[in-house]
Amino acid sequence: MRNGPSLSPAHVPAGVDVEYFQPEYKLQFASRQAEASTPQPGEGEPEPATVLFTGSLYYYPNQDAILFFMQSIWPKLREAMPDARFIIAGQKPSRMIRALAEQPGVEVHADVPDMRPLFARATLYAVPLRVGGGMRLKILEAMAMGKAVVSTTLGAEGLEYTPGRQLLPADDAEIFAAQVVRLCRNAEARQSLEREARDWVVRHYTWDAVMGRLEKVYQDMEYNAHFLRKTSARVR
Repeated sequence: MRNGPSLSPAHVPAGVDVEYFQPEYKLQFASRQAEASTPQPGEGEPEPATVLFTGSLYYYPNQDAILFFMQSIWPKLREAMPDARFIIAGQKPSRMIRALAEQPGVEVHADVPDMRPLFARATLYAVPLRVGGGMRLKILEAMAMGKAVVSTTLGAEGLEYTPGRQLLPADDAEIFAAQVVRLCRNAEARQSLEREARDWVVRHYTWDAVMGRLEKVYQDMEYNAHFLRKTSARVR
């Protein structure tokens, strides 16, 4: 912007496949579960008091988020909900992350080809990020799956959301834990957040919606270029 202070930047977000990530996925599994002699993990309704975190597990900001959760938030959750579970899933978990599975209630899943069964298991989705940058596509995936999300402000960076409607922001460990406990215990509040989140993603973050915004940017660029050419011709 220093080289062109008169230019107006355009913000075009990434999108999510709302047909692939959708709440109906767990209903398909519920039907299969009723027919199966041995139900598989992730099939049917969400498990109670189950928190999910996904991401590249070799990436330092994600590792820091997990350790922050385990050290500052997880003890509070287990105190309030002794049967609480924390599911960590993603690519290439470090030895440190793998070792967390030795703690009661904690699962670590490496290189999962399809995250949807884990989303289906989860009561809610947590994003306790404290460092890093960029837009969090995993939040869009969680919301498209109809999951309530509790996130730090930085974790939800790049998303145009209304706090308390599409997700619950929480930067303090005490507040983060309290929000998670409230959503686990209050189905009505959780389901309201789930509906808002899914509707918001469908309206603003499908690939069709994103491409529409990008096309508008190109149309504005074409109009401005045409206007400048006409103005330049008159000046001459």
